[in-house]
Amino acid sequence: MSKLKDRVEELETKVYFLDMHIKHLRIDLEEQQHGSPSPPQDRSILSLMAQAETELQVARETVEKLERFLGLLPGAGKRAG
Repeated sequence: MSKLKDRVEELETKVYFLDMHIKHLRIDLEEQQHGSPSPPQDRSILSLMAQAETELQVARETVEKLERFLGLLPGAGKRAG
């Protein structure tokens, strides 16, 4: 069980850093749009953002599933029945 909890913490950290990465990419894109960015740079940043957002969603879903499995979320099933 401790290995699973370690994995949850590892994934939560990954979620946090992916989220920060997406925010920085958005800031970079906004800064470029106020200047005179070349279209390939825009496409590259948008592609990186899409990839990071996909990874972030997968990581969030994985964390949620692991937390449910570990009984860390409300309603995860430790009810006397």
